[in-house]
Amino acid sequence: MKVIINMFTLMMFSFIVSAQQIIHKNVFSKKMNKDVAPVIITPNFEQGKTYNSVYILHGFSGNPDRTYKEDIPDLVQLAEKYQTIYIIPDGNFSSWYVDSLIDEKSQYETFLGKELIQFIDNNYPTKKIKSTEGL
Repeated sequence: MKVIINMFTLMMFSFIVSAQQIIHKNVFSKKMNKDVAPVIITPNFEQGKTYNSVYILHGFSGNPDRTYKEDIPDLVQLAEKYQTIYIIPDGNFSSWYVDSLIDEKSQYETFLGKELIQFIDNNYPTKKIKSTEGL
């Protein structure tokens, strides 16, 4: 019985740690007037510490879930090892991460380049970089 309880406790602890590290979050895009659902993978945060952030773009016809589950399955461990926040935005099926001239619901350059970065920087302890806008 003690072995079963220990196994259950270990499984619950593993689930809690994983739940803290893989975050499915809807982020509202003003430009597209819709929610976009990136996956955010974090290390275990320490009070007062800031972290590098890396944005990983899935390929044509891909999606954030497939990227961390199949394409880069050790991303959760890498987040902890390198103390880095990984953000996998959903670029839709075929947006090519650009602002469409004809589809107002496909403005992924603005979403990724401004809105998502601002959301991540405002809600997670990231190391901020100075803007290069206007250079």
